Amino acid sequence: MWPYEVPENWVWVKLGSVIELISGRDVATSLCNSDGTGIPYILGASNLDSDGFTVERWIENPVVVSRCGDVLLSVKGTIGKVYLQEEKEINISRQIMALRTLPVVETLFLRDFILHISDMLKEAGNGLIPGISREIILNYASPLPPLPEQHRIVARIESLFAKLDRAKELAQAALDRFETRKAAILHQAFTGALTAQWREKCGVNLDSWAEKALVSVYKFIDYRGKTPIKIDFGIPLVTAKNVKKGYIDYSISEFISAEEHGQRQSRGTPLKGDILFTTEAPLGNVALADLDNYAVAQRLICLQAKNTAEVSNPFVMYYMQTGMFQDKLSEQKTGSTVAGIKAAKLKLLTILTPTLPEQQEIVRLLDSLLEKEQRARELCEDVIGQVDLMKKAILARAFRGELGTGDVGDESAVGLLEDVGDHSGWRRI
Repeated sequence: MWPYEVPENWVWVKLGSVIELISGRDVATSLCNSDGTGIPYILGASNLDSDGFTVERWIENPVVVSRCGDVLLSVKGTIGKVYLQEEKEINISRQIMALRTLPVVETLFLRDFILHISDMLKEAGNGLIPGISREIILNYASPLPPLPEQHRIVARIESLFAKLDRAKELAQAALDRFETRKAAILHQAFTGALTAQWREKCGVNLDSWAEKALVSVYKFIDYRGKTPIKIDFGIPLVTAKNVKKGYIDYSISEFISAEEHGQRQSRGTPLKGDILFTTEAPLGNVALADLDNYAVAQRLICLQAKNTAEVSNPFVMYYMQTGMFQDKLSEQKTGSTVAGIKAAKLKLLTILTPTLPEQQEIVRLLDSLLEKEQRARELCEDVIGQVDLMKKAILARAFRGELGTGDVGDESAVGLLEDVGDHSGWRRI
């Protein structure tokens, strides 16, 4: 019984009846070189990519050689990486197999089919170090269309993939510009440009903006004791890993006991809405606390406003993401391998503070503008994520004969198998 129906002039074959399968073999390091003498030696999946490969070693006396036009497939460790070889010769290790077409199969058609089944090959891998055997590939059921149809299918796939790749490039380019656009919006906000009309309407002068040291408006709460004992459930422990640029990511969750939490509050109790700031790796990430009851870990400082009638935490959180503040931070950081800042130096860094009503207006405008940017960012990420899924769907339809490329005038692919002289591996639906 074959996996699914295909057009009348297609046939099902075992892959081994239409390809030659070459298994790689490992070569001793002593027989290789790194100066480019001989031909490239591919060690494994880490060297392969869809549009090329990286070379770490060369070999003068090759052991197992793949050649231009072979479809290289990683079969051990990381299974399912595919590369259509363009180079004249490559020496392949045992982590790689080369699929070489017989005249009945178009090379790009084979490459696309292997891409189509790569996920299924991964599932077939077994053992502590995943791997697939020659038998799995040789006995894999493959639909075989007539050669003209193979060419049309490849052309259709390439056309559709090119459009998807272009959409992905545009989405990625827009995504790459997100931080630049955000920085520009923040710059407008904290140079007064964003609220120029508001000040004119309210009769407020830009001279009302004042520069203040953080320590003058904030109480600093941190923890410098021993690493707490983690438990499965309890008081959330917010760490530097959780604090991103403007938000808190709880994909990594840690907890401590209520007793230990109580012992950690000698420096103060972190509150919901306080500013959380990373003092090391990554330095300078800032977000607002969004939990009612939590603890802060090392490498994280909680800034608690001394007077909420003087300063808006969301305003300061936004300000601390600007280039003007991050530049000040960079000037005071210590350490070359792991950059950090001492609490004493952080306290002396300054922020610009307009009147509280203007702070609140800036926050309102930034919330609105950056929310739109975030929605655009999520849309771009969704497009990028969907491209691979759409490619898989196109490949699935291609190998069912559902891309609209069929021609009833094509001779049956049965004739192709007569050319290779082995009928044992195929059967017509």
